[in-house]
Amino acid sequence: MSGKFNSIDLLLVIIFMLPIVLGFVNKFNSYDSKQEVYGFEKNIILLIAGITCLFWADRGTVINQVMDALRKNSVLASFADSFPKLFFFLVFFIVLAILYYTLKLIVYAVNNVVIFPLLDGVDSFSRRRCSLLGSVLGALFSIPKSIIYIIIVCFVLSFMPFKIGNLSVSDSNIYNMVQKKAIDPIKNSSIVSQLPRLLNNSLKIKVVNEDNNSHSQNSDDAVPGNGRNVIVYYNGVTLDQGIKSNDEINSKAAQITAGKSDSRSKALAIYKWIGSNITYDDNKASSVLSGQSVKNSGAIPAFNEKKGICFDYACLFVAMCRSQGLKVRVITGEGFNGYQWVSHAWNQVYLPEAGEWINVDPTFAVAGNYFDNKNFYRDHKQKQVAGQW
Repeated sequence: MSGKFNSIDLLLVIIFMLPIVLGFVNKFNSYDSKQEVYGFEKNIILLIAGITCLFWADRGTVINQVMDALRKNSVLASFADSFPKLFFFLVFFIVLAILYYTLKLIVYAVNNVVIFPLLDGVDSFSRRRCSLLGSVLGALFSIPKSIIYIIIVCFVLSFMPFKIGNLSVSDSNIYNMVQKKAIDPIKNSSIVSQLPRLLNNSLKIKVVNEDNNSHSQNSDDAVPGNGRNVIVYYNGVTLDQGIKSNDEINSKAAQITAGKSDSRSKALAIYKWIGSNITYDDNKASSVLSGQSVKNSGAIPAFNEKKGICFDYACLFVAMCRSQGLKVRVITGEGFNGYQWVSHAWNQVYLPEAGEWINVDPTFAVAGNYFDNKNFYRDHKQKQVAGQW
């Protein structure tokens, strides 16, 4: 960081001072102040409503509940099955609009009772005093706007290779101060860190023909045991390698299922533990999506590192279930991540008590109940059983 005031610092000072100067020139008046306050409040309300709806969608609560309620109508259910993406977006924005206008109505009522009368009082007081007081108040009331402008500008600059001559934004003392004091705390806050992370297109399947060494990527006919002399790789490993277990995994599975007597309760306990203790690895998913080779795929890396992508979740579920004598499968297909269908892997576990296989998706566990969910195929499309044990 440069120790001297430079051209980029000067530009940021001008951006900061401009609203204050305009406020001084135009003087304080309650009408304009009301418009600015209410406009700012509406932007904040929209942001709050949007984040809230994202949390609701991610946690499988209000958005999913509204979708389930609407699907009770046969016409809407047919529409949802035919156009799941469009149906999700329509419900999302309906809930968003209801929440936004409800909050806006509450804020408008508070403004009329508290904020607007206060601004009218300040306006009346400044007019009775002197013109200079109106200018000073106009400048003071513009400071919050200036602060917001400078934060927005610095935030945008953080994503751009902005330069003036040989200077970059990182040479600006003001930019670095705003970055450290305002932008970094927001980026690193617990709220931002908990914002939903959508499932990425993170399952790559390669079929290698041992006869002629040819191979294909993401082949729909990559079915193990289909009579051809092939080896199938999932994110760089075979299924046998992916589901490989160890003493630590087996011990943890035994601990998780202690006291459980039936297959459903054992499988449910394993599902809940994986969903609560393994986090989605966005960096690994991005590497797979970009075609890069990934290492450490499967149950053991996911258990040791406490993170992974869908294939890793599915493999760990298999490893834990097998150690407890449960029959289990890996299923490959597609999952709907909120805006598009992407390649995905999940599980099925056999319940001898009921004589049926049920769907289990530990990757989706953070978004709601995906253990034997009756609406499972609302956001899943099964292509094949990749493996069964």
